[in-house]
Amino acid sequence: WPDGAITVRYHFRHALCQHTLYRRIGLAHRTRWHRQLGEHFIKVYGEDTREIAGELAVHFERGRDYQRALLFRQQAGEHALKKNTYRKVLGHGQAGLDLLTQLPATEDHRPLELRLRQLVSAALEMLQGFTDDEVEDNLRRAQQLCRELEDVPTLVAMVISLARMQLYRANRPALEELIRQEEDLVERSHDPLLLVQLHTQLVSIETLRGRH
Repeated sequence: WPDGAITVRYHFRHALCQHTLYRRIGLAHRTRWHRQLGEHFIKVYGEDTREIAGELAVHFERGRDYQRALLFRQQAGEHALKKNTYRKVLGHGQAGLDLLTQLPATEDHRPLELRLRQLVSAALEMLQGFTDDEVEDNLRRAQQLCRELEDVPTLVAMVISLARMQLYRANRPALEELIRQEEDLVERSHDPLLLVQLHTQLVSIETLRGRH
């Protein structure tokens, strides 16, 4: 274990045995045991839960502690993104968004939803291409959340991604609207890093339009 303790480890000879025994446990017991297992692993691993975040998310989901399950889905998705395992990123991100529907809508959940939307968009871009309709849906929802949260840095990234998408789709009306949004962000932003991103995007578009 992370603290150096050594214990005996057992495994089932066949998954069917595990499945049968699991189904024989009453729902109330299963729910309580999953929650207790999740809490035990957090205690054992402390702050270093990234490697088992996916497992923790499953335990808390089945333990019906959806708030903690949501946080570990996000952590697992971010960890998978660093490893470029995009199918896992997508799975954790979508599972997290599904969990949000089981919780009351609160102010605290909007930043979580925004991060999950970013994870899903990043995964879909790599798996299905950045002009995919599902990517656009996630980006537009993320864009809306950025405005509600007044998160300008993330808003810049979302607008740039949407503009790139419409540029490759040759959707001129949609692109013109996004160019106006980028120009407005240039006027309002004082962050040099954000301005570099916006100007780079705008100069690329103007070059392709022949406006040298």
